[in-house]
Amino acid sequence: SPVWFGHLFSLQHLYLQGNSYRDLGQGSPFSSLRNLSSLHLGNAQFSVIRQGNFEGIELLHKLWIDGSNLSQYEQGSLKSIKQINHMIINLRNSNIFSELVRDLLDSVTWLEVTEIKLPVEKKSLVLNSTRPFMMQKLTFKEAFFTDETISSAIVSLKEITSLKELEAINCVLEGKGI
Repeated sequence: SPVWFGHLFSLQHLYLQGNSYRDLGQGSPFSSLRNLSSLHLGNAQFSVIRQGNFEGIELLHKLWIDGSNLSQYEQGSLKSIKQINHMIINLRNSNIFSELVRDLLDSVTWLEVTEIKLPVEKKSLVLNSTRPFMMQKLTFKEAFFTDETISSAIVSLKEITSLKELEAINCVLEGKGI
């Protein structure tokens, strides 16, 4: 609820990661936190991100979401944040990956995705996104790739014209490397 943080106008760092909640409610609990610089949220039960959950936040230095069991992401939910310097998301549901990237192309400078089994992308990652893109760095940590998914990812990532750096750290490639 927005009431939780309503009087904390000067709050810069909010760490809610690991607490027991499934979602952030219908609105934005962060709407009055105009000075927020870093936000860490999510847990093993966190499963839903809704439209309006991040209303009121315009700029974040760091956004860290533990979305290991995230099963529902409403398109446009993160678009209200105009600029994110570094976003880390633990994401196992590969269906949400492309929706998330589409919403973040215009706002995030460095996206770090951990523990994902990369999907075979059938449609464009830049669909309905406005240029110029902000994303300059994409990091995959402890991700799982196959020959097919890595080839598909490279073709999709080519569309992100702002991308300058691609990292893969402690990842697994299953296949013959074709």
